[in-house]
Amino acid sequence: MAIWSDFHSDVALHVQACPNPLIDQALCRSAAEFFKRTKAWTAWLEPITMAASLQSYELEPPEDTAIVSIQKATLNGHALPVAAFRLLGKNPQSQSLRERALISTDRSTVSVLQTQGAKTKLEIQAVITVSQDAKGLPDLHASFYREPIVAGALHRLWRVPGPFFNPQAAKDALQAFEQAIAREQTQSFQGAPGQMPRAAVGWC
Repeated sequence: MAIWSDFHSDVALHVQACPNPLIDQALCRSAAEFFKRTKAWTAWLEPITMAASLQSYELEPPEDTAIVSIQKATLNGHALPVAAFRLLGKNPQSQSLRERALISTDRSTVSVLQTQGAKTKLEIQAVITVSQDAKGLPDLHASFYREPIVAGALHRLWRVPGPFFNPQAAKDALQAFEQAIAREQTQSFQGAPGQMPRAAVGWC
């Protein structure tokens, strides 16, 4: 686990006199936006054992994370379609579908259309990002996506009125952040997220 202070060496030099809590907040918000927009971070959630008497189930994302969307699901190891809730009717639970499907209206609970037998094992892979109060990132993600997260944080900090206010530098950092997001989105679309580390960015 890499905590936000592990990123400070790449940030504090450019925003001298910036309080550490403000740097941590900027890093957290940058990481949250990056992973939300790129969908580069996925995880299998804790398996759910379904019961015949229950209609919906709470999702448990990993600590310090929030669910962005549901990527895929299985029932007893067999693929379960994930229905686009916005395309269903007002009462999706009452709809008759040709096959079972998973739905979620709030990204914190899920339901399976069509009745399930007791002790059915439901597994869900979700796109996740850091939560608002996250303390940091897993080491692998912190290492691989360090540069765009730092760029996003600097963009936020250079816009803060005060001794390190620098609108031109903020603009440059935002451009680097957006380019990194675009690259990751392209690689994810092609089915090969994050295949190659990028050259380091040098800030003024």
